[in-house]
Amino acid sequence: GIFAQKARRMIYDIDLWDEATAENTIDAYNEYLAKSEIKIFDKEAKDAIDACLWSKAKQEDTIDAYNEYLSESTRKIFETEAKDAIDACLWLKARQADTINAYNEYLSESTRRIFEAEANNAIDACLWSKAKQANTIDSYNEYLSESKWNRFETEANNAICEIRSAEEWKHMKNSSDISEIESF
Repeated sequence: GIFAQKARRMIYDIDLWDEATAENTIDAYNEYLAKSEIKIFDKEAKDAIDACLWSKAKQEDTIDAYNEYLSESTRKIFETEAKDAIDACLWLKARQADTINAYNEYLSESTRRIFEAEANNAIDACLWSKAKQANTIDSYNEYLSESKWNRFETEANNAICEIRSAEEWKHMKNSSDISEIESF
């Protein structure tokens, strides 16, 4: 009767679920959801699909893979982890390039901004390195105007003073005015 029919449907559902878990693929879980009439394991199948999508994204470990997880996942169980992983990939890309443009790109593309302080710090270090390499008053003034953090403000101002002093001394050495030289 009705009890035997329900029992057969339950056994069929359990068999479908066992097949899906044995295969442990997105297709297998989707097949379970498509064939199952009573869907005893509906939540588990959807969670398993999400876990498979997440596993694939982690294995590939790329921005595209994590974005694919976010777009294909209906459960979004690992949404926070995926967004954090995207941010980490963006940060790694910026660190590998190690340029002001790369760090600014990280800041503009990142939605999580997990490494915002590090990016600003790296931009400041790049600006400082550029100023020191040029070693001119203009380059140090450019550092002071472009840097948000000015971690090297004292060093930049000291360098400007040293360059000005060296220029004044050079001018004085070339001067024939003894009083000018003595006043230096």
